[in-house]
Amino acid sequence: MATTPAHGAEAASGIFPPLNDYASYPSQIFWLALTFGVLYLFMSRMILPRIGGAIDRRADSITQDLEEASRMSDRASAAQQSLEKELAEARAKARATAAQAKAEIEAEVAAETAKTEAEVDARLASAATRIAEVQASAMKNVEDVASMTAANIVNKLIGVSVSKDDAAKAVSAVLKGN
Repeated sequence: MATTPAHGAEAASGIFPPLNDYASYPSQIFWLALTFGVLYLFMSRMILPRIGGAIDRRADSITQDLEEASRMSDRASAAQQSLEKELAEARAKARATAAQAKAEIEAEVAAETAKTEAEVDARLASAATRIAEVQASAMKNVEDVASMTAANIVNKLIGVSVSKDDAAKAVSAVLKGN
């Protein structure tokens, strides 16, 4: 690309062309000040109030949200304490109910045990009475058999006939240790 000598000379100097002309400085400064002033007025009157309002609204919203969160946290804490209290009451009630049921069951078991023991004792007493009766009857039969056997033995050995009553008296005396 070929450049013209005029442009080439300015490019060779390394200075931006509008800054090369000192006569245009006052108009450039005027337009710079005017543009800066208009931009400043526009920013200060339009943009910054809107940004400030948005920041204020956001700060108010954050403050309200924090207050609401604090209220909800307090409610949650109160609800948790209420729930823990109700749970403690329910546990205590359950323990009391369990203790009462246990006491009732133990009383029923004790009553049944006493009833069963009384029945067993009655049966044992009845069985002991029957055993005593059977034993007495067996002993009477043993005495009768022993009397008859003694009478038969005496009769066979010595040939003397012994009466039934005499044989019974003799066996009875031997059994009693006389």
